[in-house]
Amino acid sequence: MKRFHIFSFLLALLISCILWYMVIGRELVDTIVEMRLDYRGIPSDVIVRSGLENKVRLRIRGPQGLITNLNTKNEAHVVDLSKIKPGKSVVPLNITSPHTAFSIMEVSPSSLELDVDMIAEKKVPVVVQFSEVLSSDITILHTKVSEHVITLRGPESILATIKEAPIVIELPDKMQDGYVSFTLSPKIPRDVEAIPPTIVASIEFQITTKTVSIVKEISVRGVDGLWDTVVKPQEVTVKVTVPASMKMSDIKKSIEAYVMLPRFIKQGSTRLPIRIQSSEFIQVTNTQPKVVTITITQSE
Repeated sequence: MKRFHIFSFLLALLISCILWYMVIGRELVDTIVEMRLDYRGIPSDVIVRSGLENKVRLRIRGPQGLITNLNTKNEAHVVDLSKIKPGKSVVPLNITSPHTAFSIMEVSPSSLELDVDMIAEKKVPVVVQFSEVLSSDITILHTKVSEHVITLRGPESILATIKEAPIVIELPDKMQDGYVSFTLSPKIPRDVEAIPPTIVASIEFQITTKTVSIVKEISVRGVDGLWDTVVKPQEVTVKVTVPASMKMSDIKKSIEAYVMLPRFIKQGSTRLPIRIQSSEFIQVTNTQPKVVTITITQSE
């Protein structure tokens, strides 16, 4: 008899759980999910400039027991764009429920507002530009480009505003007379394709220079506090070639004259070569004298 009561209790408990699940599990609830959008049928002669979305948000209503296991990550809604035309196109998103037990209550966005343009081609001349105003020392003697006219392909409305295809040259800091070549892409809007995509530009230029002589005091490097040094002569005349526009004060600041003591030094006198350190814009052509006498004594 006792076993019968236990069995009856367990059976009643099981029936209660089943009835509870059937009631609660069939209760309708809402949830928000995302679904990927795929596109097909875009005509080959048009381009969608804006308005395409990667995914759409859905508010779905369905039984609680089923909706908790709903997964739309691997599902996608295919949007047919075969009928779009240049201009503003509104494409409704008619999304059907992923399951017969579910109802789609809201779609966000409910439609796509597309900006559609025709794809066109246009020939434009290539124009050479420089990234900054050229120094008065630089004279451009000749400019040569591999393509004088190129074809641009892209949205018709953008091509209508383009009159030329500029290539922008950034000259190096240190230049010498002669040719320099650059392989560059034309500076055009992002949605426009250049045919060919790159252009080779060759520039022949001449640098106007001047030759000047300056006097610099000779310093001593490699000495520590244990030694005193005396340099004779104390100054050197440095002859340099510099850009014509360079000021004398800037030339003097850009040049250092020095002698370097050997690693192991002794007291007495020795002759050492004068070394010149200068900026990349300065070419040292001569120094006078080329060596000096340095006397080394131990500090007291």
